[in-house]
Amino acid sequence: MTIIQNDARKIPLDDNSVDFVFIDSPYSDNIKYSDEKQCVGKISCEKIEFYDELEKVASEITRILKPEKAMGWVIADQWIKKKFTPVGFLLWQRLEKYFEPIDIICLTRKN
Repeated sequence: MTIIQNDARKIPLDDNSVDFVFIDSPYSDNIKYSDEKQCVGKISCEKIEFYDELEKVASEITRILKPEKAMGWVIADQWIKKKFTPVGFLLWQRLEKYFEPIDIICLTRKN
């Protein structure tokens, strides 16, 4: 197994070369991930730009994934100051352009 750390919008792998992709995306701008100005984690999930950038990731995954292989994507919804943002379902709408859905798995976490 090889693990590569890189910007997922520009994955340095050949087309159709990967058996499985697992993504645990940035939780919007709730956590400081990096000082890099282009970091997706600096964009609020209340902005369309957040989903535009994650769609670039989906496009790259489609490019590198072998035919008939799968990916898993973990992402959390947002509840801040009594405002709910259904991040998972907003992203789902974008992912349907690239992937055939198999399942949705809901994780419950205590923070």
